[in-house]
Amino acid sequence: MCWDKIGLIVFDKLLIGLILLGAAFLTKWLLERSKMTFGFALKFSEERIRRIGEIWTEIDECEALLRNFQRIIQTAEKTDKSDRTTLTKLGNQAKSVGKQVGEKYTAVRMKIDSNRFWLGDDSVYQSFVSHAVLLYRHLTAFTERGQKGLIPVKTIDEEIRASRKTIVNYLKLP
Repeated sequence: MCWDKIGLIVFDKLLIGLILLGAAFLTKWLLERSKMTFGFALKFSEERIRRIGEIWTEIDECEALLRNFQRIIQTAEKTDKSDRTTLTKLGNQAKSVGKQVGEKYTAVRMKIDSNRFWLGDDSVYQSFVSHAVLLYRHLTAFTERGQKGLIPVKTIDEEIRASRKTIVNYLKLP
């Protein structure tokens, strides 16, 4: 009878030890899995931020070229019409910058389309596309009709600012 109690105590302690060992192993496995998932999410977020940053850089360059294009056309409008040398020079600058803005717009659209996955929600993608189209709309308006009859530059800047704000609001995390 004494050996039965000792055997039962040893078996009981062995069973408790195995249960604790199993719980420790399961806890370690779950912890490693959550670390791996967190690491993946972190890398994914870093890549997403990098890609969105590239798109913003392209958009900033396009906006800067558009503002330069606007400045050239405004200068041409203010220049005396009899000063053909200056007007020709400004016209050549406008063509060159207009072409650069068109090429930059194409690069922006390609960058947005190629990074559609990284933009996440479709509303974010659509807001980036809408912003690029807004820039292109102003470019074509300046190209086709010059400065006359266009929206004032202040209003264009307000539209661009509002469009950027919409994108930023979509990008905010919940």
